[in-house]
Amino acid sequence: GRRGAPGGARGEGRLPGGRRPLGTRAGTRRAMRRHGTWLGTTARTGGSRLATRAEALLDRFPPSDSNADVLRARAYSEQHRHRFDASLKLLNILIARYPRVGDALMSRAQVYLVQGQLMLARSDCAALAFEVDASRGLLCVVAVAMRTDQLKIANGLIDRWLQQSGTASELN
Repeated sequence: GRRGAPGGARGEGRLPGGRRPLGTRAGTRRAMRRHGTWLGTTARTGGSRLATRAEALLDRFPPSDSNADVLRARAYSEQHRHRFDASLKLLNILIARYPRVGDALMSRAQVYLVQGQLMLARSDCAALAFEVDASRGLLCVVAVAMRTDQLKIANGLIDRWLQQSGTASELN
């Protein structure tokens, strides 16, 4: 077909400006990766321009969208804005539906750490370590141990993590 015409090979499934629609699973995943990249850059640099773009991108999805990627992005946005209770609400929904999403468990543990709910943080870290991702779960447990002034335990766990990850030999 003609370029840009319905059913045409080049313009098929595209929006004006060549953008892909967000309603597809791949479009949603791509948009949420971009959202995460922008928020991560904002967190590292302290700039607000990319955070505004990330929020605008997220606003393109209806509030009722329960896609795991969208829920995760909404929770991260709330966490970024220090709206921890709103973030927890979204993370709880996400984890109830998808209990093996390591990023969600790690984020909820981080929120619990910030709020001083150390036993809940430790529980999420343990779930992460034993059920989803042992390496990241171990680092999460280290953060809880450091927060509770168990520095010897934290040091031992870090040494263990370094050995398991193969990083210890690089440091010697």
